[in-house]
Amino acid sequence: MSVKEVPFGEYGTRANFVFCYFFARKCNPYKNYELNDIPEVNLVLLQLRWDGLLGGCGGTVESTDISLEDALRREVQEEMNYIIDKSRLSPLKSLELFPEGHSHSYSYEMTYAELKK
Repeated sequence: MSVKEVPFGEYGTRANFVFCYFFARKCNPYKNYELNDIPEVNLVLLQLRWDGLLGGCGGTVESTDISLEDALRREVQEEMNYIIDKSRLSPLKSLELFPEGHSHSYSYEMTYAELKK
């Protein structure tokens, strides 16, 4: 399988997928552990996919009549029952996974408290 980068947000003519990677900086998940010398870490929230791999939250863009951000908002709400603020999305990369099929990835920074929730 050949994967190549395409201009961000360019729709494929056959299929489009959109994913979000949630992350938080300066988290302290080990705060109450004994003998802890890890003050802060950065965390990324991933989900176990249908094929046993880890990945971002997202899925298929049902229609090119809506924006990628709106499609992602719907997918995240369906899968995580979380409503994203589109202004907090940062584009990462768009890839052509197969002829005319594109995958679009975004990052979403949140606080540690939001990530735990």
